[in-house]
Amino acid sequence: MKKENTSSKEKIGESKILLIWVLVVIVLQFLVVGSLLLNVSNNENSISDIESKVSRLDTFFASNAPGYGSGSEPGSVAPPSGNAPSAQVVDVSKVSFDGEPSSGNPDAKVTVIEYSDYECPFCSKFFSESYGKLKAEYIDTGKINFVFKDFPLGFHDKAIPAAAAANCVLRDLGDEKYFEMHDTIFSNQRSLSVSNLKKWATDLGMNSDNYDSCIVDSSILDEISADLAEGSQLGVSGTPSFFINGKLIVGAQPYSVIKAEIESALNQ
Repeated sequence: MKKENTSSKEKIGESKILLIWVLVVIVLQFLVVGSLLLNVSNNENSISDIESKVSRLDTFFASNAPGYGSGSEPGSVAPPSGNAPSAQVVDVSKVSFDGEPSSGNPDAKVTVIEYSDYECPFCSKFFSESYGKLKAEYIDTGKINFVFKDFPLGFHDKAIPAAAAANCVLRDLGDEKYFEMHDTIFSNQRSLSVSNLKKWATDLGMNSDNYDSCIVDSSILDEISADLAEGSQLGVSGTPSFFINGKLIVGAQPYSVIKAEIESALNQ
């Protein structure tokens, strides 16, 4: 009788052990499945983020590269069609100039506003091919008022740091030094880095400690964000975008296009 009781107890013990192992296996399966689902969710988020960036890239190049076959090499710019809709025009009085870097004559008949991104290759193209001519012919002669606005695109990681560095120079040293920083950044776009931005700012005369405190000042980012929001409300979708007395011109257009629009505005 005792042997039968012992045998029954052993069987019950074995059953409990088996049940415990089954429960352990079930728990492990839940953990594995949960981990897989989490990875799938993270991957889906990553894919969604990539798709969003690709979509924004497509929009950017569509807006900025008429006549530019590969998006990087210049091509012929198509002449305007007689049936094309009239260019967008905004009321320049609605644009905020407070605290914005400007050059030329603030009382000039013509105001040119550029919305730009320091990492944008098309902005660099405009700088290298057209900005010098614009400066010599219209800014330095006082024929126009030139205002620069930040419009950093989300897929350019260095655009906001560069804009912040330039705005710190503006805050500390004024408009003239700002545009020297502007020129330095675009002239060395391929060398954009946190350390180089600080070096360029201090080379222009900015105190190192002042730079370090300014670059993390939330008001600097607020200023950049305000430009971005304003530009979006005005219809800016890519860079560079220009408003010449309120008329929108998009992309790194040949200097002749910019010049013709300025001359038209001057003669009105």
